[in-house]
Amino acid sequence: NIYIKTPKTFIKGKIDFLYSSWDDYSDFIEKVKMNSCLEDSTYVSFKDIASFTSELNGLNETVFLSGDVKGYVNDLILQNFKLAYGKHTKFNGNITLSGLPDINTSYLHVDAKEIATNYTDLIKLPNYPFNENKPIDLPTELKRLGTLSYKGKFDGFISDFTTYGTFNSGLGSIATELSIKLGNKQDDIIYHGKVKTNLFDLGTLIGQNNLNNLSLNCEIKGQGISLKNLKANFEGQVLNINYNGYNYKDIKLDGKIDNKLFEGLLVSKDPNADLDFNGTVDFKNKFPQMNFISTINNLKLSALNLVNDKDSGNISTQLFININGDNSDNMSGQINFDNTIYNTKTKTFKLSSFNVDMDQQSAEKEIKLTTGYLNAGIKGKYQLSNLKPAIESLLSHYYPTFFKKPASNKKNTPVIKYNDELAFKLRIKKFNTINELFLPDLMLSPESTLEGNLNTSNNQLNVQASSSKFTYKFLNVKNLNFYLKEKEDTTVLANLSGKSLNIEDSTVIENFNFDLNSADKNSSYLFNWNNFKTPNNKGEVSGNFKISPTSFLLACNNISATIRDSTWRLTSPNSVAINEDGRILINPIELVNNQQKIILFGILSEKISDSLVIQTKNVALEQFNSLLSLVKLKLNGSLNGNIVLSNKNKNLVFDADLNLNSLKLNENF
Repeated sequence: NIYIKTPKTFIKGKIDFLYSSWDDYSDFIEKVKMNSCLEDSTYVSFKDIASFTSELNGLNETVFLSGDVKGYVNDLILQNFKLAYGKHTKFNGNITLSGLPDINTSYLHVDAKEIATNYTDLIKLPNYPFNENKPIDLPTELKRLGTLSYKGKFDGFISDFTTYGTFNSGLGSIATELSIKLGNKQDDIIYHGKVKTNLFDLGTLIGQNNLNNLSLNCEIKGQGISLKNLKANFEGQVLNINYNGYNYKDIKLDGKIDNKLFEGLLVSKDPNADLDFNGTVDFKNKFPQMNFISTINNLKLSALNLVNDKDSGNISTQLFININGDNSDNMSGQINFDNTIYNTKTKTFKLSSFNVDMDQQSAEKEIKLTTGYLNAGIKGKYQLSNLKPAIESLLSHYYPTFFKKPASNKKNTPVIKYNDELAFKLRIKKFNTINELFLPDLMLSPESTLEGNLNTSNNQLNVQASSSKFTYKFLNVKNLNFYLKEKEDTTVLANLSGKSLNIEDSTVIENFNFDLNSADKNSSYLFNWNNFKTPNNKGEVSGNFKISPTSFLLACNNISATIRDSTWRLTSPNSVAINEDGRILINPIELVNNQQKIILFGILSEKISDSLVIQTKNVALEQFNSLLSLVKLKLNGSLNGNIVLSNKNKNLVFDADLNLNSLKLNENF
């Protein structure tokens, strides 16, 4: 009976040493037989063990042990052996070990009922050597797996073994059959095995939330680990994988790598995704060289949840990729789509080919997109991976209340300084197909352009756009021009102008101009128009507005609107406030035109007690018919009295006193 207790260790159980004579101790490994049993209450501190071996100095963890240990040192059996560490790390099973003390020539058989661990237990262990107290480096993917457990068997030597079993994790299960033979060098390793997964959540593991339920059956055979000496063949089948809500089935994978050259083939016979992908990746030079060709026979976009439109069609194309690089910042080469056909239920679109040309391996970079519908490109000294945070940094410079500067990962460097500089341009050739397929509410004339430049080192962004004809829903604009630039160090100036603005081809605003000056929360605006003919239609609206995280305050300093030579004016400045709860508060707005008068005031909200009041006096209704045509109304008469808008049971209630000579309703009203 054994009982050993220290401040950090407690061993309780039974240990028998069986031998013929005291002389057997001179050959303890082969002649002294052990028969021991450790009770469940046994725990051992590595700090205590370190008293006997300096290799463990710095390792202060405690393990819990139990089970039977029988046999000679060179022929040892551990039965019902249990080991536990932390909250989730444990071993439960049987171990047979023959050949000690030389572990390299010892034969090992492990029958593991359960081996388990997780990230939170392992991260507490220091890296070797333990006394330097350096944190262990673990991949973040291990954390996403949750608690990882294994049930299976191990047979063979440390350098030549076969293992088979099943891994279970928080993301799914993986069954393996694997044979490994190690050599004198790391790249002398030879391996051959099979892997099966069942509904494994691959997306969570690699950080892609819309990729999951992977059921894979594959076999790999190879030699070496480093890219320089790696020779391997891979063959398998994806029985199921869910991407973006659709389960892809019947996908074949085949690949090999030798002499730094990878060759691969993917063939999908899924009923909604009939395609193949074949190509090579050459790792011999500084940057990987990729050459791929893909034939897409049929992609049913709606069935694959790639588009929301249930009436969308099927697409077929040929894809060619010839690029080199190992990240988005140095990728160079060409991507080409050819013979692209898009079929809907009612129409077939034979789309022209388009090319993406990239040159990003020099200081001056360029990316060009060339199609039959539009050309686009960017050029300059930039890093693609910088652009999103760089633009966020620029926005925080001009609008610090609403945008925070991107933080740095480095200590004592709270703000990242970007030095990207580029010019960009987009030119429309034909927009009809884009309008039909992707943007049904938007139409642009040929030769419409968008261009500008970005300099993140001095927070400069300049944008210019023009279109001889611009249509968005019921708005039609001729000779549209837009520009945006920095006016001062923290002020942005924007301007929008055009020859005419038509609303449903009924209301026309000619020669309009809109100016906006904004600096963080405060902005000023000026909108004017003039048809420069008789009868005269012109006007000017100016003021300022203030935006905060909880409200929007619009101040109007001047309103002057001439409609058919009749002018309405604002009698005094006013303001309109929109709160974060949606309430619209209107201070009295008084508009006069000779003997005509309109006054607006009140609150418009979902509350029954709130209402918006419009007081009228001698208002001739005919002058508003061009606007009322939007709602299919035509009036003739005058308006006197009050119009009250209020909310009752979430319906907008309209109460008014009208003096009408006539009222015409469109037959479709």
